[in-house]
Amino acid sequence: MKTATGSLAQITRFLSLVLLLLLVGCAAPAPSARSADFPVQSADQFFYFRWALERDGGIVRAVGLVESRVSTFSELTLVLFGLDKSGRVVSRGFGYVTPGFRREAQPFTVDLRPGGQEDRFELKVLSFSLPNLRGGQ
Repeated sequence: MKTATGSLAQITRFLSLVLLLLLVGCAAPAPSARSADFPVQSADQFFYFRWALERDGGIVRAVGLVESRVSTFSELTLVLFGLDKSGRVVSRGFGYVTPGFRREAQPFTVDLRPGGQEDRFELKVLSFSLPNLRGGQ
């Protein structure tokens, strides 16, 4: 015959196991994006981009991977321009890449709320910072 203390110990062990499994599931890395997922390729300054343009309701989103052609960067600010048929900028959105990234490809996202006149979109580096150098347009 089991005592209340024995049942409580079993319940505690069971709940601990469930909690551990939940924590492991949360700590598992998200599926990594592959270069093949991003059809657009571009370069700007020290950076190479592979990205795709997504539309989600009233938002246009550039999602992709950025690689540095040189050493570690402490800051990277991106801008997504919405251009009309004549090439005039009619909208823009900004995105930031995690500080301190190295030459490995890093994911980025830049959101833009279009005004309706956009014919095409361009992704550019707005600013960047090397440990001993600042740059940008």
